[in-house]
Amino acid sequence: MKAITIWQPYAAAIRTGLKHYETRSWHTKYRGLLVIHAALKKPTAREKELIKKYRIPEKELEYGAPILLCKIVDCIQITEDFINKQPETEIEFGNWQVGNYAWKLKVVKKLNGYSKVKGQQGLWNIDLVKQLPFEESKDYLNNVANIHGNIVLHRTVYNDFCNNLDPDKTQNIFVGWCIQNYRDCLVLNLCKMLEPRKMDNKYTLRFFVEKCIENYPVIKEKMATARRVWSNGYKEDLSEIMLEKLNSINFAADRDRIDCMLAKIKTYRDKHLCHCDIDGVDVLPPEIKEMHQFVDELGEMIKKYFGIFRVAVCDDGITSLKYHDFTLHMP
Repeated sequence: MKAITIWQPYAAAIRTGLKHYETRSWHTKYRGLLVIHAALKKPTAREKELIKKYRIPEKELEYGAPILLCKIVDCIQITEDFINKQPETEIEFGNWQVGNYAWKLKVVKKLNGYSKVKGQQGLWNIDLVKQLPFEESKDYLNNVANIHGNIVLHRTVYNDFCNNLDPDKTQNIFVGWCIQNYRDCLVLNLCKMLEPRKMDNKYTLRFFVEKCIENYPVIKEKMATARRVWSNGYKEDLSEIMLEKLNSINFAADRDRIDCMLAKIKTYRDKHLCHCDIDGVDVLPPEIKEMHQFVDELGEMIKKYFGIFRVAVCDDGITSLKYHDFTLHMP
């Protein structure tokens, strides 16, 4: 996608609606989408006065990153008459000299949270890479792990009941309901854990893995500067071990495996669901055995990601899941 680098606060002026033309000494025939990239250069004293005068919020003054998507809809050569038609704000945020060119811009949408890149002169091509917020990563994984933990717990209860390890459990209404509806719960929880939905796909493992693939350069950069801060203030360099962990994960293969699981689970979901009384786990219906295998595979997958993305320990004494406590203090 085409981009142009603009100093602050001029880039912020476009983003906030104070400026509708970008003035340049050269003409462009390009029409279409354009990313406004805010330069790393800090404002001069005069530019600081403009920020103060027009009360441009600090949050709008991002540096070194793409901040806005707009369209170039026209390129007009500047004349005295054209200058006289412009409001004060337009004049103050541009280089309005006769003979220069005013690129008319139409805002499409604001861009937030994109990775910083080095700016360039003229029109240049940019690849927009969304930063992966590490706090969000933790939320994704915590939510998925909770669902996974519930599945493992239900499986333990189900297996215990089927093996007659604790006959008293049959007196528990909740356990009785779990047993009668176990297959339904297993299918629906696995779908909830994995399946992207149009309106609510934020906490699925499929969505998380896709985000990791999209943001791999950003993640790798973070891992290269990873460190742990101990209580005595000592900063331990963890970059080598974290990059090794990252390189051991094949995100694309995990995504493909999730898609295979989803395809199979959906066929189970669409069938008529019913519970069959069985005498022991050795004669579990094949589809339940297969779903148990999925649960185990997903548990291993989650453990890998918990070793990378700001983890909380997950060992509740009920499930067999023990995730590594590896809380990173990212710079």
